[in-house]
Amino acid sequence: MEKKLYERRKKKFVRIKETLYSYNNGKIKVSIKPYEEYIMFDISKAWFLSRARGKMGELILNEHYLTITFRSREKIKTKGSIAWDCNEKSLDGFNPRIEKDKITKDLTLLFHIHRAYEIKRKKLQSLASKKIRLKKILQKYSRRERNRAKDFVHKLTKEISRELKKYVHGFEDLRKENMFSYSKEHNRRIAKINWKMIVSFMSYKSKVKFLNPKNSTRRCSRCGKINAPKGAL
Repeated sequence: MEKKLYERRKKKFVRIKETLYSYNNGKIKVSIKPYEEYIMFDISKAWFLSRARGKMGELILNEHYLTITFRSREKIKTKGSIAWDCNEKSLDGFNPRIEKDKITKDLTLLFHIHRAYEIKRKKLQSLASKKIRLKKILQKYSRRERNRAKDFVHKLTKEISRELKKYVHGFEDLRKENMFSYSKEHNRRIAKINWKMIVSFMSYKSKVKFLNPKNSTRRCSRCGKINAPKGAL
C-alpha cells in the first residue's frame, strides 16, 4: 500500500493557470510558446458541460487525462462587516453592532517567531560570507521561520472565519502602490505581522474587502467621523 501511494505522488502533472489557456466553441487552447506552439482539447461533447456551474478555473494536465475545475461564487447573506487593524502584537477587529465592540487576536507568538529567527540570522550573517555551510543553515532557518509563521496564520484565520462566520472582513490596503508614504521600518513591521499572508488566507476562508488607509488612525470606529489633530481646536 505504501509503495502504491509513493508511485502516485511521482506521477508527472502540470497546473495550468487561467492566463495560459483560452476556451472557445467547446475547445480549450493551451499556450506552450506564445503565437507558435499550443495544445488543443476538444470538450464540446463532454457530458459535464451542461451541469457545470460558474467560470472555468485552473486546469490540471496529467500524463493520461485533463482535469478541469470550475469556480462559482454564491450570494451569501452577510451579518455585517468587521474592520481589522494589524498591530505589532495583536489583530484588532471593530464592529459597533457586536456586543464586545472590539475583537482582539493575540499575535505575540507570531512576533516572537520572527524575532527569534531574526536574532539567529544576525549572529550567522557576519560569518556566512566566509563559510558555505553557514549559508545552508541560514536557508534552513528561513524555511523554518516561514513554515512556523504559515502554520500560525492558517490556524488564526481558521479560528476567525469560524467565530465570525458570514461577516465581511475589511483590511487596510497597505500595498506600496496604495500608500502615501512608507519606510523600511514600516515594511519590516508589516513583514513581522505577516499582513499579506493573513489577508491572503482570509480571502479564501471568508469574504474580504480592502479599505483605504487614509485617515484610518484618526477615524472614530463608532461614528466614523475624523478626529481633529491635537492642538487644532
